[in-house]
Amino acid sequence: MNDDHLHDDLDLADAFRSVRETYDGTNAESNLTLQRALFRTRTRERKRRVARWVVLPAAAVLMASTAWAGVTGRLAPAVQSVLETFHSERTAPPPPVSAPSVATRPPSAAETATSVTPEVPESVEPIVAEAPPAEAPSPPPAPAPEPTPSQPVTAARPPAIAHGSSPVVPSHTSESAREPTVPSPSASAPDPHAALFAEAHRLHFAERDPARALAAWDRYLAVDPNGRFAPEARYNRALALVRLGRHAEARSELAAFAAGTYGSYRRDDAKALLAALGSDASAP
Repeated sequence: MNDDHLHDDLDLADAFRSVRETYDGTNAESNLTLQRALFRTRTRERKRRVARWVVLPAAAVLMASTAWAGVTGRLAPAVQSVLETFHSERTAPPPPVSAPSVATRPPSAAETATSVTPEVPESVEPIVAEAPPAEAPSPPPAPAPEPTPSQPVTAARPPAIAHGSSPVVPSHTSESAREPTVPSPSASAPDPHAALFAEAHRLHFAERDPARALAAWDRYLAVDPNGRFAPEARYNRALALVRLGRHAEARSELAAFAAGTYGSYRRDDAKALLAALGSDASAP
């Protein structure tokens, strides 16, 4: 029994000896741990010094000043002044809004009528009514006298046109605004060639196809060269020639209008277009 205890003590002694031989009690991070502990100690000491040399004297000065103001009777007015200052800042009314320099008043009816300008609708293409087909052959009606076209608005001289471009008709003498409306069969005597005129009129003003419009004007003038709308057809034919760049043919057609062959009808417009074509031809 004693031998067993002795044997256990020897084993325990051997174990402790092995531990001491393996671990010498030093650690690689022991210096770092020591530095951290010293740093924390120095930080706490610095805070204590600040509290001792700064905070405590300031508190002592504040307490002494308050006691002195209370003894001399100056504390109450100072506290009241501070309270009034904070109270006035909280309850200060908002700054007044400056009144406008000019009083607003509702516009009068005259001003409203002057300021509001109604939109002028764009020129509407004339409505062309095609003549219905004749149900039965009837004797040709008596030729109606050709009406004298009304005096057109004098067109201003168009600006100089760049070389190689076609002259443009002035905007205030637009073709759509100047073209007469083809009368319906109920308003005047039926015109057997109204359908040809209506077709040419549509191609010229609605589809704006100068090539097809020129062919349509030629068809109308071929069957009715002296009809009631022949002057207008010839003038529109000249415009189609200008748009196609056939200026020589357009000049010969416009020269008749400028010379007064058809009276005052389109005379000024023809002169303006001839002047534009002439300046275009003389440009280098």
